[in-house]
Amino acid sequence: MFKAKRGTILLQPEMRKRVLAFMAHCKDAGLNVYITETGRSKARQLYLWAKGRYLPLSTEVGYLGYDDPDIYSKPKERKVTWTLKSKHIEGLAIDICFKTENGITYNGDWEKTFDIAESCGLQSLWRKYGFDKPHLEFNPGWTPPDEERKKKIRGLERQYRIDAERANLAVRKLNETRKLLANAKGVKFKEHKII
Repeated sequence: MFKAKRGTILLQPEMRKRVLAFMAHCKDAGLNVYITETGRSKARQLYLWAKGRYLPLSTEVGYLGYDDPDIYSKPKERKVTWTLKSKHIEGLAIDICFKTENGITYNGDWEKTFDIAESCGLQSLWRKYGFDKPHLEFNPGWTPPDEERKKKIRGLERQYRIDAERANLAVRKLNETRKLLANAKGVKFKEHKII
């Protein structure tokens, strides 16, 4: 009922023009990029947003204007979106991956793909915020970074990955010590998490 739609016809005309150019440039560069989603209804957005959350009826009715029996809380599932105001609803975003002879994959040359996207005026949320790697969107007024800024961004992304690995290692060590301490005190161990 809430399947992803892949047609570029669902995109705003300016976005569609940029996406078609992006796909052609990717093909020319030997990248087999595959669009997994383009436009999205508000109902699908809410359906995705409910994954990993408790969805109050008041939120659903307030957002959609009605109660859809096919949309319900899925608190045990992994969260797949963080917003109800997705650019997909406006026809200004796509999600992508790479196609191989074995199917689709999220392993591919993302840096080259993002460079091509930026040359077509599409913004990567991965480069902007460090999350949602498959998402590209069109923001009128946004200009791609110049080469010097790209170099700085790549350096900061590398440093971020290094720092994140160090932080994760520190949290693992902290939890090992915390567990030993809890056992020594005879109290329940509570795992420390970084939010």
